Amino acid sequence: VCIGDVFDFFELAPEYRSPKDVEPDMQETLNAGVAHLAGMTDITDPSEIHFLGGNHEDRWDRMLEKARKDIRFRQLLKIPKIRASLAFEAVVGFEDLGYQYRPYVEHGPLVEHDKLVYTHGERANTYAARSMLDRYGKSLIFGHCFSDDTELLTLDGWKSYENLSVGDMAAGWDDGKIIWEPIEKVW
Repeated sequence: VCIGDVFDFFELAPEYRSPKDVEPDMQETLNAGVAHLAGMTDITDPSEIHFLGGNHEDRWDRMLEKARKDIRFRQLLKIPKIRASLAFEAVVGFEDLGYQYRPYVEHGPLVEHDKLVYTHGERANTYAARSMLDRYGKSLIFGHCFSDDTELLTLDGWKSYENLSVGDMAAGWDDGKIIWEPIEKVW
């Protein structure tokens, strides 16, 4: 399960700036995201891969909503092939990649697998995990963007993403206890 925010689309959110302070390019954003998703199919069973859209992917749909205010654009959308080709899932090609796409929803959608629930979830903050656990009553994995200074607890202490290695033992949480599991892939 990929829990969203793979396609940042800074260029569609004028209130935000690119983290690299460069002029972002939508084609580069799409290419990088598709390459990332294609790489994930190399490490997992492609029979049931889910992509839960995040608030960053939702920027695409919000852009289309704003464009619908233009009568000429609305006329174009009356043509079924054009309307279908502009849908985010068609632009990315989720079906060709083998992913089941679910668009962003603030409190869902959810994918359940074994004892875990996956969702893009709410805005990440100190209380987000607790509030979602209270809401769903199950262990869950949720995603949002993480800052460059986000760290993961390993047996060697807290490590930033760029310092993680395959085989590092990372902390997890199971039935009220910390467990240690090896990192299998870093990408």
